[in-house]
Amino acid sequence: MYSGFINIENTTKDIHYVFLEANNTNATHNATDSPLVVWFNGGPGCSSMLGFLQETGPYVLMDNATTYTHNPWSWNNEANMLYIE
Repeated sequence: MYSGFINIENTTKDIHYVFLEANNTNATHNATDSPLVVWFNGGPGCSSMLGFLQETGPYVLMDNATTYTHNPWSWNNEANMLYIE
């Protein structure tokens, strides 16, 4: 997993991203060969971290929970995932 900021040229703003490599270990299908999914949550005030932490990521924060739970259906099981704020 990688996380960081990309500077927007000629501004004082940055864009936050989280990148997850595909987690498949099949000898014929690895992260290099896997597709890339770019995830944007839509709407004003809706963070892509919501998708990462409650919908498609490797760990999810369930309603009213105080700890994260492993997500066996994480999209990065099959694809490289790039979440952009």
